Amino acid sequence: MAKTLTQTHRTPRTSLRGMAPGTGPRHGKTLSQNCGAKLMTQNSETPHKPVDEGPKSLSGVIDRAMIASHGKDRVSVQQLVEAMGPSSIVALLLFPALIVATPLSGIPGVSSVGGILIALISAQIVIGHTKAWLPEWLLCRSLPAHSLEQALGKLRTPAAHADSHLHRRLRLAAGSFARRILGLTCLVLGAAMPFLELIPLTSSIAAIAVTSLALAVLAGDGLVASAGLGMIGASVALISWLV
Repeated sequence: MAKTLTQTHRTPRTSLRGMAPGTGPRHGKTLSQNCGAKLMTQNSETPHKPVDEGPKSLSGVIDRAMIASHGKDRVSVQQLVEAMGPSSIVALLLFPALIVATPLSGIPGVSSVGGILIALISAQIVIGHTKAWLPEWLLCRSLPAHSLEQALGKLRTPAAHADSHLHRRLRLAAGSFARRILGLTCLVLGAAMPFLELIPLTSSIAAIAVTSLALAVLAGDGLVASAGLGMIGASVALISWLV
């Protein structure tokens, strides 16, 4: 007569007492959201969480920036970057250009910081990155939230009008190669903005040109890209005349 032996395997318990902080078991990893830290949270329980691709229009960029600044005394660059979404590098290029294009460019240092942001993001577009990296010292810079809301609020109507006229056309002028050329152009304009801050209105003119090129890339609109390049030519002529 055969006997059946049953073996019960018990999972050994691990006491958490006496363990050093950070050495216990983890089900996911949450990264700090302080200045300079990464902006995403990884969790093994939600591996298929959709990635925020960011706003797809000028109005969307403005709305997200206003939401990020609402109810605060000051809003940091990192909070604005986080609002755009970590995967939307073109939207990240748009928002500093929009800020410099507004009267906020009259605040000392705004044009310089905006230009550095534009140059860094544009450089990453040129080399084909889809996510932007920014240094900690830049992420920790901040703006008066109320002033930002007021300035962006005045752009809502023109932004909606511009969005209604954006279409996919002249794709050769908005393809992957053209995207890099436009990014290189924005890089040059952004690098020039800290110096243009010394000449009234010139940094805002350059920022408007960057906005048009970024919109062209975001919407795949080659006609707007061509118009933006024409605007840059006119801006260079005006700046040369002023100097």
